Amino acid sequence: MKSTIKGVVNLAEDRNRRVKVDAHNQQMQDNQNHESKVGKLQEEIALLTKKLQDMTAENREKEQNLRKVQYTGRGPQEKVASGSIRVVG
Repeated sequence: MKSTIKGVVNLAEDRNRRVKVDAHNQQMQDNQNHESKVGKLQEEIALLTKKLQDMTAENREKEQNLRKVQYTGRGPQEKVASGSIRVVG
């Protein structure tokens, strides 16, 4: 009877150790997956930030050109040798 109880206790302890090891391994794997996802998202954020900066700079340039056209009162036009105006663009 004592040997049976001791066997059950040993099985329970072994099972408990395996559960703890499995939980630890799962936690480590989850941490690695998390770090990988964070890295990919940081790269995407950097790319999108650069794209936004580029688009903002392009928009500013276009807006400044439009303001120059409005200020001078001339649209995207040029005079042709005959004196008539030809629309460009």
